[in-house]
Amino acid sequence: MDRPTPGSRSEGEKPHFLIPILLMVGLVVLSTCANQGFPSGGPVDKTPPAVVRTVPEQSSTRVPLSTDVEITFSERVDHNSCVASLFITPFPAQGVHTSWRGRTLRLRVIDGLLPDRTYVVTIGTTTRDYRNNALPQSFTLSFSTGDHLDTGEISGRIFSDTRLAGTQLWAYDLSENPDPDPAAIKPIYITQAGENGFFRLSNLGLRPFRVFAVYDREANGLYDPETDALGVPHRDVQLDSLCTSYEHLNFRVARRDTTPPVLLSAIAADDHHVDVRFSEPLKIDGLDQMDNYHLTSDSSRRSATLVYGDLRNPSFVHLVVDQPLAEKSWRIAVRSAQDLAGLPLDPQRNSAEFVGRAVPDTIGPRILDVQPPDSARLVDLQTPIRILFSEAMQRDGVERIFVLADSNAQSVKGRLSWQSPAVLVFQSDSLLQGNMRYCLTAQVDSVFDYFGNPLQDSVFCHVFFTVNPDTFSIISGTIVDEDSTRTGPFVISAQELKGQAREIRVDSAGPYAVGNLFPGAYRIQVYRDSDRNGVYSLGQHWPFLPAERFFVYADSVQLRSRWPNEGNEIRLPR
Repeated sequence: MDRPTPGSRSEGEKPHFLIPILLMVGLVVLSTCANQGFPSGGPVDKTPPAVVRTVPEQSSTRVPLSTDVEITFSERVDHNSCVASLFITPFPAQGVHTSWRGRTLRLRVIDGLLPDRTYVVTIGTTTRDYRNNALPQSFTLSFSTGDHLDTGEISGRIFSDTRLAGTQLWAYDLSENPDPDPAAIKPIYITQAGENGFFRLSNLGLRPFRVFAVYDREANGLYDPETDALGVPHRDVQLDSLCTSYEHLNFRVARRDTTPPVLLSAIAADDHHVDVRFSEPLKIDGLDQMDNYHLTSDSSRRSATLVYGDLRNPSFVHLVVDQPLAEKSWRIAVRSAQDLAGLPLDPQRNSAEFVGRAVPDTIGPRILDVQPPDSARLVDLQTPIRILFSEAMQRDGVERIFVLADSNAQSVKGRLSWQSPAVLVFQSDSLLQGNMRYCLTAQVDSVFDYFGNPLQDSVFCHVFFTVNPDTFSIISGTIVDEDSTRTGPFVISAQELKGQAREIRVDSAGPYAVGNLFPGAYRIQVYRDSDRNGVYSLGQHWPFLPAERFFVYADSVQLRSRWPNEGNEIRLPR
């Protein structure tokens, strides 16, 4: 038997130099097997999931009451996001059991389907695949356990300054509950708006409905004030054989302020000034009523001779009192005030204590702000000039102190008025000249605060430049109101997409024109101010108060200089 000689290899033995190579190859293979998944470097998956199969099939009738609903997606989706966006209407009393098998979601109604009912199963837009691609539109499956499907339909769009995706539409059957409170009663008809805000409630019975738009943060099926955003409709919808569908039920969705304002603190700036701080901004109306404020200390009393809000911080109110405040403890009580939502001051928290200061006011006032700003260009020819002082001012003779003149040294005629004791406004009698330099000057040694202290500024010269009127353009068209019984002016806003808005009021339906607009892209909006309070009213969920009707032009309107954009019809639905 031959023996291997030194340095030789027996059959099947590997060369020693191949062992490291084989080990490296094995490690690579093991690493590849351990990392099962998408190969790196390929295209990113941006395809959203879609529903490819349902049981029962869409629009099926005579569905057995024991049927389990199945929804199969084109790819695996995140289970939690899908179940969280799942809605079944009418919602079963005992709830629904969910389970998964691969790409298929199975729904079992615990107490079984009801006879002769149209069911609608909705999968919302918060459903996402494992690449975080969202369902682009809500998916709706409708079927009936009876002989026919309900055909009623309500559609529209929601508008909000915050996110739209995830906002739900809750419909209440008014034949069962004539005044539903969404904060106390869960809806039985639910769908979800798409990322663009459009929604459609389908397969409704031919009955009266009230619909709310709710961003349900807690996902508890109830409207939670202060937490959830809410949209109130401008009307209820009656579906019947003559009107099986209603379009353009639009909503403005916003969080509502339900907490009343409170008085937080007060401080004496000197022996005649008291600064009062509230928990939130207040309505200006009624704030300047002197008998609204009561200052007491033991048997001493003080009255307000001047009251004004702070334009820079609308949570503050400034008081000037009739007699000096002694250096002792004082108490101020405010009888009434309202926040911007109209909520009255909390009567249990409407007072505060502070210590008076026996220090006279010897500090001169300052000019805090002037609008338009110094050296501003492209100033509108109708722009008023507003001067904000640091405190209340003397008003006598002020019309002789401030002078506005153009670059030809021609004085501009106009009127001076006090927006508040600390805000002076100049409005010219006619349009300013276009493409002109203007200068506002003042005799500063003749400007005094309420207690006779002169202005701290030694020189005041404020310059701005007006726009060339050829720069402007106009948006015009016609307003049509489909409800001839409604009253109130129309408030039209042309909002520049990258700038400010210009607003006009039109007393009745018919032609309108928004002028003096710079070139650019604008969004046209309008609401009918039914309560004539000058602001859009969002309505109230319960007791129900409808929101004011509004319209948003579908596309932005493009403007070029000297080229009016005409024929923009605005149509308010019934």
